[in-house]
Amino acid sequence: MKLLTANVRQMEEKRTAENNSQLDNSREVILTSFSGTLKLSANQAQSIGESSFSIRTGSEYDLILSGGGETQGASPMEQLLVALAGCAGVGIRDILRKMRQEVTDYQIHVHGVLSEEAPRVFTKIDVEHIFTGENPSSANVQRAIDLDTTQRCGVHATLEKIATITHRFQINAGVPVD
Repeated sequence: MKLLTANVRQMEEKRTAENNSQLDNSREVILTSFSGTLKLSANQAQSIGESSFSIRTGSEYDLILSGGGETQGASPMEQLLVALAGCAGVGIRDILRKMRQEVTDYQIHVHGVLSEEAPRVFTKIDVEHIFTGENPSSANVQRAIDLDTTQRCGVHATLEKIATITHRFQINAGVPVD
């Protein structure tokens, strides 16, 4: 797993027919970096209620997903929004760091609108970025968001195929926002 954390900004998503034919009813994402290929999968899901599952990821993290009115964990649709926030946050923060923009705090608020008809999918997603720091310029923040959403964040690329995604930001000087 060191490969993933050490090279996350260098990785790009890659799916091949050869790898897909070897899947055994699990969903996998192939991430390729300059150091090699790493397969990630949700390799174990155990029922823990009527509509909840404890999931062990391929990178050995545990999460709980709930549906059908249960509240033991986040819903799968909430997890999609969380994945978008995490993917964008990691990429944008990295880009700003390379631009030598001093960001002392960074919050992301993501809101999604679901379709009325089944299967309910996101039709609109609004992402608000709130930066705190001494010198981040609006132009550099906008450039970082544009670079991440067009070239880096695979979650954004996936979700924008079904939903309109808008990004907006604000910059606060000095003290982090509560």
